[in-house]
Amino acid sequence: MCVPRRHDEGRLQEGQGLYVLGDLQNFMIDLSVSWNASNPVYKKLNTGPEAGGCAMTNNGDLFTVFQGRGYIYNVKLGLWKSFQNIHFATTPSSSGAVSDPETGIIYIPNASDLSGKR
Repeated sequence: MCVPRRHDEGRLQEGQGLYVLGDLQNFMIDLSVSWNASNPVYKKLNTGPEAGGCAMTNNGDLFTVFQGRGYIYNVKLGLWKSFQNIHFATTPSSSGAVSDPETGIIYIPNASDLSGKR
């Protein structure tokens, strides 16, 4: 069962799922069915970064940044992948990210992707 924790950094609704990421406990609440507050319908996602704002990419993966690294969570496979080629103009930290649903480009405040791939 999901338990209270210090903070939730990433929350986003995509389709019929409310995704909550943060503090080593990640899950998706199913909004397609009725449930009561004492027994929510949720799916636990594999453990990922401790915190970070998240965005949904145009192919349905979750993207988050934590301590200067980028992370992508493949929702269908339940796998995290990390990459280090994000450059921050200021001190790197946990940062929110947004994605353009048409192009798939991910925007991060004060950051750029040195590889030019994202």
